[in-house]
Amino acid sequence: MRGFATWCQANDQPSLPSNPAVCAAFLVELAETKSMSTITVAVAAIRDAHLAGGHRDPTGSRGVKTVMSGLRRRLGTAPLHQSRAFDVPELKRILAFDRATPAGKRDAALILLAFASAMRRSELAALTRADLALSAEGIRITIRRSKADQDGAGAVIGVPAGHHMATDPLRAMRQWLSVRSGSKSDLVFARVSRTGVVLAGGLTGQSVNVILQNRAAAARVELDGVSAHSLRASHITEASRAGVPLEQIMRTSRHASVAVALGYIRSAGVIQDSSAGALGL
Repeated sequence: MRGFATWCQANDQPSLPSNPAVCAAFLVELAETKSMSTITVAVAAIRDAHLAGGHRDPTGSRGVKTVMSGLRRRLGTAPLHQSRAFDVPELKRILAFDRATPAGKRDAALILLAFASAMRRSELAALTRADLALSAEGIRITIRRSKADQDGAGAVIGVPAGHHMATDPLRAMRQWLSVRSGSKSDLVFARVSRTGVVLAGGLTGQSVNVILQNRAAAARVELDGVSAHSLRASHITEASRAGVPLEQIMRTSRHASVAVALGYIRSAGVIQDSSAGALGL
């Protein structure tokens, strides 16, 4: 809604309440630089702001719906860039770096926790030490707020201890916390200097991206499509391949939409499911 209000102010148009013609003009201009998913989010924000203020929803008009239909045909609804999922052997390749250094301990804990928990990068960056409870069984994680939890209700998920030293998220987290000093209110994942000093302040969501991409590049893993979101996508696709029921996967990933969760699984299996495999090529 903020982007719409800014646009309306610049064009001397009413933003709240607004009207269908203004909304349609805004959406057409937005489509010059943004994807269909961004436009859809903008429409939802305009609608919610109007309904919350007791105004009539301008986006429900026939004119705006016609504009949206045209934009969908023009732009498509599939994401332009999809994060690539990878399997456990590829994960092990990425983790084959020096884990004796503070940066190595942090990166191993970060990557393994992200893979095992299916957490979003913003959630990982926001974790404090008070949000983690470590035991012999694994890690109990309190997620205080997330992208899909706008009311701040929070969620608690668990990550079991691993069976292999190289990929055990509990072991990796214990090793990182052994060098990560601070109080319970401090962020779990901190910056580390080039000389190995753990610094004050935490990582950002973009930092999580950079760390994974740097480690993947060093391991000579194909970088196309690799981002922090790959770790979340990898959890979902690998759990599905292992026969974990979709309901159980969604309890961990906290997806509200079955269709969205299935999108990860179907995308990962598109080559294996292709009828071309039976053509004898």
